[in-house]
Amino acid sequence: MTRRKPRNIVQPVPRLSFANVPWPLDWDALFPHLPSDAPRILEIGFGYGHFLRGLSKAHPEARILGIEIDSISLQNVESL
Repeated sequence: MTRRKPRNIVQPVPRLSFANVPWPLDWDALFPHLPSDAPRILEIGFGYGHFLRGLSKAHPEARILGIEIDSISLQNVESL
């Protein structure tokens, strides 16, 4: 069984890690398809990404960023 990718994502954000994330974070460069005044939502510890996916569906106008450190969770989310 193959999982389908969500259709509501306009432009996926490139995969970031602590090694390549710019600091301070340039929200406009990270989300160029959204206006500068778009709401920002940060989820810390997104686990398997179910809530994060729900946030993106409920708030397509927002800049949503999830942070996770567990490698198993990260691998699972990348397969969604």
